[in-house]
Order: sequence, then C-alpha cells, then structure tokens
Amino acid sequence: VFVLAYAMNWVVLAALLFPDSTSEYSGFRDYFQSRKAWFYGFLALSFVLDTGDTLLKGGPYFASLGPEYVVRQIGFVVASIAAAVLAGTRFQAAFVAIAVVYDLSWILRTYDVLG
Repeated sequence: VFVLAYAMNWVVLAALLFPDSTSEYSGFRDYFQSRKAWFYGFLALSFVLDTGDTLLKGGPYFASLGPEYVVRQIGFVVASIAAAVLAGTRFQAAFVAIAVVYDLSWILRTYDVLG
C-alpha cells in the first residue's frame, strides 16, 4: 500500500505538470501558477513519503545515508512549501535550479556513481 501511495503521488505530480489541455489559460505558465500550490504540496509529500520509505528499509539503511539525508529532506519540504505560497516565479526558478544541481551532487556522492 505504501509503495502504491508513493507511485500515485508521482502520477499526480505528472498529471499536474502535463495537463490534457491548457486552453482555459493563457499558456502553460498561467496554468502552472494556478496549480502551483497543489504541485508543490504533492512535491513536499513526495519527500515525506520518501523518508517513510527509507525508514521502512531499516535503521542501518537510514543511518547509512548520514545526517545530510535528514537535512536534505527537511530542506526540500520547507522549500516546496515556500514555493507553494510565495508569489512570483523567482523563488520557484531558483528552487528548481538549485534542487537539480544539489540532487545530482547528492546522488553522485551518496551512491559512489563515479568511483
């Protein structure tokens, strides 16, 4: 059930990013801004669910990710909530850019992809 809920959360995120039609809006930007609270709310939920999934894998696995994992998860939840409530697109753009670069760095460092 947990895995299904996690997968369904990503389906909702995809549906919010790729609507069937944006004809009722002046474009995708207008559509997204009208749905941003939902998108970032579900994005925050994805980090909470990911933390739950990590905890279900056991204490040793959770500990193997180090304290940075907890800070990362909390930071992403807080940033997602901020992106949902702040007006304008500057914070959203910065959040996306920083999150992508940071996540790539974290993946490479945590899973020793380059080593």
